[in-house]
Amino acid sequence: MPDRAAPGEPEAAAEVSEFQRKEIPDNIADEGGYSLSAVRHIITEGNDDFPAAAIDREDNLWVAWSSYRDGVDTILARRFSPSEASEIMQVSTQRGAEFQPAMAVDNQGRVWVVWSALRKGQWFLLGRSWEGDAFGGEIVLDKSKEGVFAPALCSSAMGWLWLAWERIVSGAPHIAVQTFDGDRWGGVQIISEPSAPCRRPSLTETANGVIWCAWDEWQEGDADIHVRGYTGQAWLASQSITEHAAMDMQPALVGDNEGNLWIAYASNRSGPKSWQVPKWIYVRRFDGRTLYQPAQTQVGRDLTKKKEDQGWEFPRLIMDKGNRLWIFGRASHSFSAQSLSEGGWSDLIHLTPHQWGCRGQRIQPVIDAAGDIWIVSRGLERIEVQRLTPKGEPSGPPKLKAILTSEKKRKLDNIGPDVERCRVEVDGATFNVYFGDLHAQSSHSDAMGDADEFYARCRWVYKLDFAALTDHEEFCMKQLGRGEWNYLCNVASRFSEDGRFVTFCGYEWTGTLHPGPGHMSVIHADPRAEILSRSGPDTDTPAKLLPKLKNAGAIAIPHHIGWTGFDWESFDPEVQPIVEICSIHGAYEYEGNQPIPYRSDNVIPGYFVRDMLNKGLKFGLCACSGGHGLLAHHGMGWKEESYLAGLTAVYAERLTRDSILDAIKKRRCYATSGAKIFLDFRINGHMMGSEIDAEGEIEIAANVVGTYRLNRVEIIRNGDVIHTVRKHKKHLSFTHADTAPPGTSYYYLRVVQNDNEMAWSSPVWVTAPEKAEPPPEEEQTDQTDANQAENQPDDS
Repeated sequence: MPDRAAPGEPEAAAEVSEFQRKEIPDNIADEGGYSLSAVRHIITEGNDDFPAAAIDREDNLWVAWSSYRDGVDTILARRFSPSEASEIMQVSTQRGAEFQPAMAVDNQGRVWVVWSALRKGQWFLLGRSWEGDAFGGEIVLDKSKEGVFAPALCSSAMGWLWLAWERIVSGAPHIAVQTFDGDRWGGVQIISEPSAPCRRPSLTETANGVIWCAWDEWQEGDADIHVRGYTGQAWLASQSITEHAAMDMQPALVGDNEGNLWIAYASNRSGPKSWQVPKWIYVRRFDGRTLYQPAQTQVGRDLTKKKEDQGWEFPRLIMDKGNRLWIFGRASHSFSAQSLSEGGWSDLIHLTPHQWGCRGQRIQPVIDAAGDIWIVSRGLERIEVQRLTPKGEPSGPPKLKAILTSEKKRKLDNIGPDVERCRVEVDGATFNVYFGDLHAQSSHSDAMGDADEFYARCRWVYKLDFAALTDHEEFCMKQLGRGEWNYLCNVASRFSEDGRFVTFCGYEWTGTLHPGPGHMSVIHADPRAEILSRSGPDTDTPAKLLPKLKNAGAIAIPHHIGWTGFDWESFDPEVQPIVEICSIHGAYEYEGNQPIPYRSDNVIPGYFVRDMLNKGLKFGLCACSGGHGLLAHHGMGWKEESYLAGLTAVYAERLTRDSILDAIKKRRCYATSGAKIFLDFRINGHMMGSEIDAEGEIEIAANVVGTYRLNRVEIIRNGDVIHTVRKHKKHLSFTHADTAPPGTSYYYLRVVQNDNEMAWSSPVWVTAPEKAEPPPEEEQTDQTDANQAENQPDDS
């Protein structure tokens, strides 16, 4: 993707409203252990995300962020003193794909901003420092064509800066570190083991002068937290602090005044051998030898919630001046905090209302000289700043208990089963059946979890063959910035391995009206494709968008059409070869369909799959999870585990991007409600998705292998059930003869298991000749009358 650099230093984006630290309004909460201010926004003309924060030597609050506007990103920053706010300053010297800033203050009081940028096909880790009245020159800290991401910064007591980040080497992320002594940056050192992908580094210094780095390290679908310390002379050996087979990830670090290391991380563990979809934040303390956990049960932990405050992830830690540990994190649609002290756990503190919408991943707390904790995050609309003031006497250490980590790691008991690969022979070609998910969201839009987490779960937990993460490119006052989009494509490409697991770069094009033109998952074959945004003047409607997607070789998949609508008048079967019939939002086959219901909060009569087929539109059927990392999609979904609410099965010759897309474009695919049901449906030997001519009797052949005993298998013709087979066994094969009505008719197969899992084949369209025109009615009547008169008895 070409970069667009501004000529020189363009002016910073104009601010809409003023914000100063002294203008933080009265407290909205004043409890025994804290007081909390209302939220104030930093408002620009761009779409802002990925905030970072720091407190300088003059006790000024600094905030940096990535601002997306007019198709390009810019790193911006602003300083807030207690009495005034500076102008917004541009940090990046170019405007392009610039994101993920980090901040820290060096031993000379300079505020550093480090960020990731894609320029002219190469990824850079860049840095600039505030020199007292302006930012100094932009320096290159690392570069790689494969990627440099997730920078983390911390300052040591001696004033050195420590920097850690993900450096992609041979397709896998490794943890790199670098130091700045006040005069120059040192060399790059890889501190993670080369045997496994390592992501999301975090840094801190403890009171005994040890610099600690933590990251999550992956072995297929199992992630564990690793820490490694630097004593000033050498790196200590890496140590795993988690032993569960679930996903323990997203570490955060802070030290206490006794030299102990505190670690927070998010985990989807649930019991000794199981896991859940939402995650929760766990806390550990490490003294360099022994690992401890709080002795008291954590208040508020609940992995069964079904509303807008599900889960708790992306933690950050602060140790306040009273020696209390503060944990900050992101729920599904809010931010929360909690403290741990001698008296145990506090209640969860809800920093923002539980309100559905798009938020950023990050919540960034920093503590000032007075002990106030300043909280910076990307809220529903803008970068938000909030003040939390701890209250009360200093606390003693919390009660802890040692963790025994010698137990052998147990294999999870709720991993997807291995399924024997099904294949068919058609006209001398061999087609394999591959299962995948082409519609899901993450915390990069309005859901939970990170991008790599989605692909790891699809490949190693659900054991799928292909997947695409399709975050909303623009929705609820949030857009995917250019750097963020390129990062998502980079993650997808790193997980793609022909013959084993295939990924696609995708996003959700979201109609601005509800109901209206609907939502579509846009799937690109080219990992370097650009987003065609709903806010673009040439791509703001399906009629404008679809021709451009066709030229780009992409496809667009309409989904939950009976809930959000479908622009059927602009339908293009070449770029919209399939339509989603089932997801966590329910099944939209026909109005009132059973046994899988659909959402009741909005129903659009006439906009179901059968309605579109009855209009003469020709498309195949698919199903996707529509998963948001939530249980039952905030209580609105029909299945508890949202990522298993829909799968697309394709008949493809090979497991490659081109072969999977070719199968989809030829409608050689079918939909299931999440179970890996095998389905083969043919008419006169032609596979699903075909258009054929036939005269007289046709032979319909069905072969179904369920994952459970079958309740019924039905043949649908033009919306009506014309044949049903009920034999309660897992494997069913039969043929049925039918005479197609004159004209073009569509046929498809519907499968219902006794556990209510379903499958739908893509249709086959059969065109039968029209019957000969009968003679005109008057002539027929005259002839009939003449015949009747001739055969009447003679009364004379």
